[in-house]
Amino acid sequence: MATDNNNANELELKEITSGYTYNHPVIEGINMRVPKGSFIGILGPSGSGKTTILKTIAGLHKPWHGTIEFNRNKKGGKSIIGYVPQIQSVDWTFPVTVREVVSMGIWNDSGVGPWISKTANERIRYVLHNLEIDEYLTRHISELSGGEQQRVFHARALIRFPDMLLLDEPTSGVDYSTRETILGVLKKLNEDGITIILTTHDISGIAKRLPWLVCMNKRIISEGPPIEILTNENLLETYGLADNEPIGW
Repeated sequence: MATDNNNANELELKEITSGYTYNHPVIEGINMRVPKGSFIGILGPSGSGKTTILKTIAGLHKPWHGTIEFNRNKKGGKSIIGYVPQIQSVDWTFPVTVREVVSMGIWNDSGVGPWISKTANERIRYVLHNLEIDEYLTRHISELSGGEQQRVFHARALIRFPDMLLLDEPTSGVDYSTRETILGVLKKLNEDGITIILTTHDISGIAKRLPWLVCMNKRIISEGPPIEILTNENLLETYGLADNEPIGW
């Protein structure tokens, strides 16, 4: 469990088991505590259950067994969660502008009718400015680079001013410079008090640079500071490599 100065958990997963096909669990017996203000990476290969954990926390997928306990936020309600899917799963040919994509994050708060309210417009501009993409407000999403598209989806999640941000492979398919920009943005958001959980399969570029890491493949294999848990033994168990296969990190 990651350390936290406030001794308070944002959420706790207890014995979570879930999947998509009956009797074939994708994740099994997951126990994890997420302290408020933490920055956690979940490391594992494709098909290891990383995305399923995020969707379960976000309420997009109901677990078969186990419970998820949320603490109250500063306003006394359940933690507000922002979820950023993998950009590969999005149809970028859909005819919408950056403003329209971001506004989807507060659609229920925008009032009646198809128009974006003045207040919503101000919130959109504020979030885009903080992510340094405010000049893209009226551009079609298909015109943006992969890194720019990723930041637009960060903006859609942040427009609700969440307590927690869940990101599925946020640096997948982007170049080195974009990866560093995204990590810089996430670090700043975390310093501002947002709890962050991201998934990754990138050991050297992402995982070993995070404060707390969870290695998993269907179940949690090990968790802790990367310097302690990124051992050959843990990585062999996480990635299921044969003894004679090299670990590239």
